[in-house]
Amino acid sequence: MKTKEYDLLPMIFKRIPRNAWIAFLAGIISGIVTHLYMLTNKYPNWDDCAAFNSGGTSTTMGRWLVTPVHNFFAEYSAPYVHGMFCIILLAVSAALVVNILSIRSATASAFTGILMVVFPSVASFMTYMFMAANTGVALLLVVLAVYFSRKYRFGWLMGAVLIFFAMGIYQAFFAFAASLMLMSMIVDSLFGIGSFSDLSGTETSKFQAHKEKHTSPAGRYIIIGVRHLLALGLGVLSYLILVKLSGWELEDYRGSDKMGELPLSQIPIVVARAYHRILQYFVTRPLPFMSSLYHIANIAVILLLIVVYLICVRKCKGHMLLNILSVAILPLALGLFYVMAYTVEDASTVMTYSYVLVYVMLLALIEQLSSVAGDKMTRILAAAVAIVMTVVSLCSYKIDNESYFRMHIAYERVYAYYDRLVVRLEEAGYTLGERVVVAGSIPEDLKGIDFDGMDYYRMVSVDGVTDEKGLMTEGVRTNFLRIYLGVTSGGNTVTKDETEAIKASESFKALDIYPGANCVGKIDDIWVIKVGD
Repeated sequence: MKTKEYDLLPMIFKRIPRNAWIAFLAGIISGIVTHLYMLTNKYPNWDDCAAFNSGGTSTTMGRWLVTPVHNFFAEYSAPYVHGMFCIILLAVSAALVVNILSIRSATASAFTGILMVVFPSVASFMTYMFMAANTGVALLLVVLAVYFSRKYRFGWLMGAVLIFFAMGIYQAFFAFAASLMLMSMIVDSLFGIGSFSDLSGTETSKFQAHKEKHTSPAGRYIIIGVRHLLALGLGVLSYLILVKLSGWELEDYRGSDKMGELPLSQIPIVVARAYHRILQYFVTRPLPFMSSLYHIANIAVILLLIVVYLICVRKCKGHMLLNILSVAILPLALGLFYVMAYTVEDASTVMTYSYVLVYVMLLALIEQLSSVAGDKMTRILAAAVAIVMTVVSLCSYKIDNESYFRMHIAYERVYAYYDRLVVRLEEAGYTLGERVVVAGSIPEDLKGIDFDGMDYYRMVSVDGVTDEKGLMTEGVRTNFLRIYLGVTSGGNTVTKDETEAIKASESFKALDIYPGANCVGKIDDIWVIKVGD
């Protein structure tokens, strides 16, 4: 009797639909091409110097799951481990997103994969290389939360668990989850698709088929909405309860110490801020890293999104009241981190990753419109969307790589500067293992290094991108010298209190500022090189 051969890979390939593969592969290829500069080099910022062999701050920022996830990938901030896994995880997330939003065409699927991996926020993920893979895990968890709460009758339970764990890694991505939930419901209500379908778009149970047949469109919309609300609400609530009961002393960092403490008087302010910031991002006040072409493309995206949505409303039969309400609160969902951390006035580039869904929403709507209306106007709009998405993708590629280039220049200059300091130390008699500190505030007109702006305000507006000064603060110097020049203090690092005592001493005041002839001295058995007062 012939037995059926069990072959896992063909089963997986058969199960995953074509559009998901396209989104995944487009994400992988574009991710490697775009971020190769950062993957094959080691360009740190201030936090990466401090967290070279750790996941960074954890419970002090409410990120209790950071350390175990970080150590699962690599203990050290290795670019081709953490960075590559970040790309893979983002590409997997893109494959799920095209299913959630019922994107089937090869073009829209490919653009989804590309945009989710090259969006400027991803450059910020990479600059904090020690947490890049963690960021990818957190995003995948919230996307899976949406997928499960959408697909299964009680999937909201799994969704709540996944959001709970995701917030233990990076809290701001719950805004991505809320936005994706709303967008999927908007698409469903317009076109009546996907409410109870599995990954391949087919029904998975008689119960689901019965629900699809006997539940009205508005009823299905409400059912899915309730599932999403339960997943999101329980996930966030569970996380806040854990933080409250844990007794962790949270740092005052981008509102992390104020999560869940929104005063009623602040609600109108933070809601208005969420709407205003997304309008600024895409239309009225582009960030410094955005070129004029990128700004024009973003305005075109918003205009196309409005036009395509209005045509969809006119041509499609859905529950318009529920749909319009969802569209009205979508900007709030995209900026929900302003509500969660109400003291944040300007979110970081990492936090605004949810904004990438604006492009994906346009792709989902134009695809569905093309499937129900094949007229000339629709074809023109589809072509316009493809052109604009190409421009956005190329502009994002440019922003990412200019950011990496700026970090490269900063690293090379700072390395050369510290190398010259070490030479002066050795000339004065320093030997490896003795305690050493680089003390003093570096003046703006620092001798020995050229602070050429290199579009300073444009490039460092990508969160995490560092210039020379970012690698020369007193908190970074010791780590940079230890990691990249091998200058250690025999495991006995000079403390902040010791440094302050040295700077207050008469011996320190008598030293010249580097590169003066008398800029190196030994104070209380600690080698000191003075770079400022």
